[in-house]
Amino acid sequence: MSDREQTEPIRDEDLAERDHGGAEQPGEADAPASNQRLRAILAGLVTVAVLAVLAIAVFSEDDDGGDSQNPPATVAASDGTGGESGNTESAGEEPGGEELGSLALSGYLCPEADSDESECLDGGPVPIMNAVVKLEDGRTFSLEGTSQGEDGMYAWLNIPIGQYVLLAEGLTGPDGATARAVIGSNGQTAEGWLIANLDPNQPAEVRIIFTSAAGEGTAVG
Repeated sequence: MSDREQTEPIRDEDLAERDHGGAEQPGEADAPASNQRLRAILAGLVTVAVLAVLAIAVFSEDDDGGDSQNPPATVAASDGTGGESGNTESAGEEPGGEELGSLALSGYLCPEADSDESECLDGGPVPIMNAVVKLEDGRTFSLEGTSQGEDGMYAWLNIPIGQYVLLAEGLTGPDGATARAVIGSNGQTAEGWLIANLDPNQPAEVRIIFTSAAGEGTAVG
């Protein structure tokens, strides 16, 4: 070491520069903490936004749920002849709003022309080959196409409720047997037997008493 280096005094400026030269400048230590807080705030805002979008989507699905339900199924009504009329109104009402009812129809064959009705009924139900009812407005409905059930009765469906006539003409049982009486009628006219079918939910029960075509009998109501 030279004499100059040994004898040259150390200046105050040099000491200050040495003491403060390696220190951090103001604000440098606080920068990372500030960045972390900013990132946390941004992350929180993103989370809130995502939750809000999900909530809107869920509520939208709930609002649309009722509109997406399937409409109630409809049943084609009969045209009164055992077939279908092709309309899609629900059973029990025609397109014009007319209420429909039904008849529970059954036939019984008497062993003799002068047999008591109890004897005829004891023989059990027999097939009805033809039957027609006539409404007050002149419309007619035929039993044709309606099948006999296992209990021997015909469920004659979709006939407008009201007062009508079970026509005597053409009313036949097995082997051409003719009608002698109709149990469940309200009387008899020149055309046939009066039938009251007023309850759309309860079929009118009608039992026809037949006699064989060879027998003789008087029609009674």
